[in-house]
Amino acid sequence: MKVKATKRGTFKGLREPGDEFDYDGPTTKVVDGKKVDYFPSWMEPLEPLPKRDEQSNPDAELDSMKVPELKALAKERGIDGVDTMKKDELVAALSPSTDDKADEAQQ
Repeated sequence: MKVKATKRGTFKGLREPGDEFDYDGPTTKVVDGKKVDYFPSWMEPLEPLPKRDEQSNPDAELDSMKVPELKALAKERGIDGVDTMKKDELVAALSPSTDDKADEAQQ
């Protein structure tokens, strides 16, 4: 995505106001367990922000969460053995794609 620096900042090197460059960093972040739109305040997009397509990678939000957040969410959903799980195990247990595979196996 093409952007222009509005003030001095650092992204793959020092950028001065008016510099145009390709930005391939995040355009969303997780706040309180929810994905929100985000764009660095010192940059101005020169083209529309990419649309968030949560269907294309439903695990992306889970991957960006910290282990304590994942454990709390897993406990809310009634998943057993949460306290001893590692991050990748928590993501797999919480993943909607895991639920879909389980549903298909039961049919």
